[in-house]
Amino acid sequence: MASIKSSAKDCQNRIAAMRARLSSYMEELVKAREELNSRALVRNLLALLNQCLDKARQLVEKYEDSVKPADDITDWHIFEIEVVTARSIAEEYLEKDPVTDNCRDTTPNRGAFYHVNLPKWELPKFDGDVLQFDTFWEQFEDQIHRQSELRDTTKFTYLRSCLTGNALNAIDSLAVTAANYSAAIDILKSRIGRRDLIIQTHIRKLLDTTPCNDASLKTSRKFYDEIVLHIRALEALGKNPSSPELTTSEVLLEIFKLKTHSSIRKRWETLILSESSKAANLEYFLRFLQDG
Repeated sequence: MASIKSSAKDCQNRIAAMRARLSSYMEELVKAREELNSRALVRNLLALLNQCLDKARQLVEKYEDSVKPADDITDWHIFEIEVVTARSIAEEYLEKDPVTDNCRDTTPNRGAFYHVNLPKWELPKFDGDVLQFDTFWEQFEDQIHRQSELRDTTKFTYLRSCLTGNALNAIDSLAVTAANYSAAIDILKSRIGRRDLIIQTHIRKLLDTTPCNDASLKTSRKFYDEIVLHIRALEALGKNPSSPELTTSEVLLEIFKLKTHSSIRKRWETLILSESSKAANLEYFLRFLQDG
């Protein structure tokens, strides 16, 4: 046990040292690019940064394999994003036409845009609301999932940081490993991002719409906005309420659910989320009621 702790401590110290070196390289890259405008120096510093980053990643992997991931590992993954950003900016600088770039350098405050200390991304948050899953996933996919520079362990760390409530509970038992990243995505998509659940939720929202009991234009406009929101969403899902695409059984399922006790609805929702292969349809719901 003592040897494991000693090894982990040694990894921590070496990672900290690597992080300091990477920070120094990033600062020098900014100077080489913005103050000296030296493409050769940027190229050489970039090579040093890449070598250091590769070694640091190997150390982090060794550290993660030896102990349960701690806060310092999460901090490292966040720092890794900054390093990748700095590297991408430097690579873009080298790819530019030097003549065109020099002309553009006369623009005031250009360096402020390229400084490595960019504002951190505001990653989307997701609490398990099925109607927000597609929006969440599109943002997360663009900002994190499609970034080939990031390891799956890093992506998983970011994914967990974005989740709360039922969404986090769905994957909370998975350890933060590269192999479990794709498993976590599959769980979220199969339990929360299911098309049938999204359709049913839109129908329920329509049935739950607050009655328009006021003749004022403001109230009627609010009522219109609320119902059109869900109607358009259903149309986008291929369930146009004005056509046979949206079946009577789909509407009846939501009506019957609303007429059951809250504890029964809770059991039904738990069952559907846990059995991703089962469709949330009227026939299955009736069997569920029959079986008690």
